[in-house]
Amino acid sequence: MTDLSASQGKARVLVIDDEEEIAELFRDVLTIAGFAVTAASRPAEIIALIDQSLACFDIVVLDLSMPGFDGVEVMRRLAARGCEARLVLVSGFDRKVLDGARELATRYGLSVGGCLEKPIRSVALVDMLRRLPQTGQREAAPALALAPEDLARGLAAGELVVHYQPMVTLADGQWVGIEALARWQHPEQGLIGPQHFIPLAEASGLSSALTLTVLESVVADLRHVNGSLGFHGAVSVNLSPSALTDLRLPELIVERLQRHGDLGCRIRFEITETSVPANQTMALDILTRLRLAGYALSIDDFGTGHSTMDNLRRLPIQELKIDRGFVQEAESDSRARVIVESSAALARDLGLTVVAEGVETMAAWRWLKSIGVDIAQGYLIARPMPIIQLAGWHAAWTATDRASAG
Repeated sequence: MTDLSASQGKARVLVIDDEEEIAELFRDVLTIAGFAVTAASRPAEIIALIDQSLACFDIVVLDLSMPGFDGVEVMRRLAARGCEARLVLVSGFDRKVLDGARELATRYGLSVGGCLEKPIRSVALVDMLRRLPQTGQREAAPALALAPEDLARGLAAGELVVHYQPMVTLADGQWVGIEALARWQHPEQGLIGPQHFIPLAEASGLSSALTLTVLESVVADLRHVNGSLGFHGAVSVNLSPSALTDLRLPELIVERLQRHGDLGCRIRFEITETSVPANQTMALDILTRLRLAGYALSIDDFGTGHSTMDNLRRLPIQELKIDRGFVQEAESDSRARVIVESSAALARDLGLTVVAEGVETMAAWRWLKSIGVDIAQGYLIARPMPIIQLAGWHAAWTATDRASAG
């Protein structure tokens, strides 16, 4: 086992491989590339590093096939120790073994940065590790002490704000939609993301009030972008799981939006597969009434639920959004690639508009366009932003050569 490296500013890498020569080769290559590397080959060394020094590492390069102490056992031990490092999984077996191990690591709560098949080219290993963020670069989720009465007060005080993420056509880059994403501008704790207050709204019966508050903000903002930017596309608003159990909600939505005439008609409601309750009759009741009232419906995060085909068959949707996880992993994961291609083909056969979330590279843009995806959403186009920033984004976006982008 090599000595622990503590070079300040360098990403710290732990290489685990039962073949000592391979482990030392990886160590030498990565050291030359500018990483601080520790290599371990024998089970006792590996266990000692995991138990005593795991927090010292940003990245763990792990060989899955190690006689006597295999990579799955190592992953289980890493998970038990609360490992926050990014894993790079390595194996001489076929890709399906790597894909299965990646899924297992994710289920254990580990962060997988990538997979490599042996024999590994040094340049491929270095390139993959350079693209991984270090553990220390991740933002720690703040521990927020929030109570239902805080959220109720915030809604009444107008502290809920909406950020927007544009959606554009893959064919020519035309701006055709935006997704509304709720934020809470807390007077003491600053801007709070939805992961902190949506579960609170769910648990305290405030989901419908939250939805109606978002809609009020959206139609007011629509009036602004409609006049200043000439934007006439749809705005997607998420419906939470408990919203699909509130039979009063369709009437409340229609009453609220009819006050705003044509602007209200441009709302599209998004539901995730996992948000459809066990009582599908109730969800179907609510969604059918929203559809009859003239609102478009979209199924979000497609492929992540357990009743995918049943939802497509039963729910009155017009749009399918492919989950960002599949889109982003398609470049390196052949099975994710097949899932995206099959989802796009299925949606087209069902007469649905196809949206790909998580589009971050031009390579992804070109590929998604080639397989018939209609609309892209992701950081390549824009990050979520306040309404006042849309004009600047739009000016910059329209100045690009979108025709040659695809």
